[in-house]
Amino acid sequence: MLDAATRRVGHGDLSIRNLSKTFPGQQALDSVSLDVHPGEIHALLGHNGSGKSTLIKILAGFHQPDAGGEVFVADESLQFGAPQESLRAGLRFVHQNLGLVGRFSAVENIGLGGYTLKRGRRIDWHTQTAMAEALMTRLGFEFDLHKPLDECRAVERTAVAIARALDDRSGAMRFLVLDEPTAALPPAEVDHLFDLIREIAHQNVGLIYVSHRLDEIEMLATRATVLRDGRLIGTYAMAGLQRRELVSILTGSEGHDADERGVGRVGGRSEVAYRVQNLRARTIAGVSFEIARGEILGVAGLAGSGREDLPTAVAAVDETAVDQLLIGAPRGAATDMAEFAGVLDAAQMRRCGVILALGNTRRDAAVRRFSVRESITLPVLARYRRRTRLQRSAELQASTKWVNELDIAPKDVEREFNLLSGGNQQKVLIATALNQNPTVLVLDEPTAGVDIGARSAIYQLIREQAAANVSFLIVSSDIEDLISLCDRVLVLRDGVITDVLPRHRITKGDLLTAINHDPTGSETND
Repeated sequence: MLDAATRRVGHGDLSIRNLSKTFPGQQALDSVSLDVHPGEIHALLGHNGSGKSTLIKILAGFHQPDAGGEVFVADESLQFGAPQESLRAGLRFVHQNLGLVGRFSAVENIGLGGYTLKRGRRIDWHTQTAMAEALMTRLGFEFDLHKPLDECRAVERTAVAIARALDDRSGAMRFLVLDEPTAALPPAEVDHLFDLIREIAHQNVGLIYVSHRLDEIEMLATRATVLRDGRLIGTYAMAGLQRRELVSILTGSEGHDADERGVGRVGGRSEVAYRVQNLRARTIAGVSFEIARGEILGVAGLAGSGREDLPTAVAAVDETAVDQLLIGAPRGAATDMAEFAGVLDAAQMRRCGVILALGNTRRDAAVRRFSVRESITLPVLARYRRRTRLQRSAELQASTKWVNELDIAPKDVEREFNLLSGGNQQKVLIATALNQNPTVLVLDEPTAGVDIGARSAIYQLIREQAAANVSFLIVSSDIEDLISLCDRVLVLRDGVITDVLPRHRITKGDLLTAINHDPTGSETND
């Protein structure tokens, strides 16, 4: 199964030999070697901090590696530290954030790499449009290339980023690196992207595919290279490689499976933590549902279904109105339920224990220059004040408790949030929410961009808190989250609930069918 790195290098390969990179106090890469063939879809796997990003940045010309490493593209040595040399060699990169300008059109974004100019240094829009149309046709996409990308489907925006990489004015593309390309895509659009990736590979372009979603790797990749702590663990043929074996290679431990399900947890639990009638906000036309104490309720739906707006609506961050809302009182409270009607107030929701934790990929999820301590204690800072002074010892005690309980690494409460890996940022956001003593914890995209080990840890944390009677509303575009965690799943379309899946129906097939089903009978184009 192991594909020896010492095999004979094929003509036209991307060949990486003994690549190392040292930062002050950290060995980010340690003598990594691998080969990618033309026309191959080659997965690059590893937890956050494994060295994947450093390797990609070296290939892109952003970092200079340590002395002794070499990279060959089609038998030609790559000059390090020069992005234009990487471009000339045929290396192209589509990063997770795509690098697009939302208010610009597809034509304008594709031209950002260098517009075609007429005399007088004016942009030749006729030629620029023709080039954009040719690139999008090559990818099999047809849509209005002159409307702002903010108005386009997510898969269309990804296609524009890939089309920009296909622009051959700086030389033909030989190898394409895709970093978490499905992170922002709803499930129905992932298949469109996969078709596009396979078509690019069919054109004899080699692809390096970076993703934490193992089902994607199993569907697409012929081989996978695994990095751990900056070192090469191995390159493996995907044919015949079992999921549990791959997880074990990634994590370095036996039986560590992110897909483990907490089945049968809720049982006959009936005590209600949250019950709402006709909740309305932004794209939410009117939904009614309830969450039992200790239940993990999921929410699924296509982009624009209302799924994206439900977390902030439940927490009343956006203007939200209800006919009736009942929230179970925290343990020890004088009354059993708090009741509301009409327009909701975010401060009221927080006082009643409805707490929102946005995904770490959202720019407004945290104050990114704050420390872990400041992040965890900020929403309840008054708790740590005595008269007019902040009790730093109490603040340190609380933040240290959560760092230890959630195994946040490094165990340094003064570490800046922005310097943590994606998985540890997500743990800090959950710790911040749990420190507010939630009755209902609303998690928006709780595992976006986190590695397999962090995903498993987050799943286990959610299950433990649910067992302690915290109720969860998990809103996610990642089907694995819903399958692995949820007791029920609400399916949204056009701002209303169109289906409710019980535990035994929370499968990939049933979820995709429910998400794409149009109750009006018309066809789904997404």
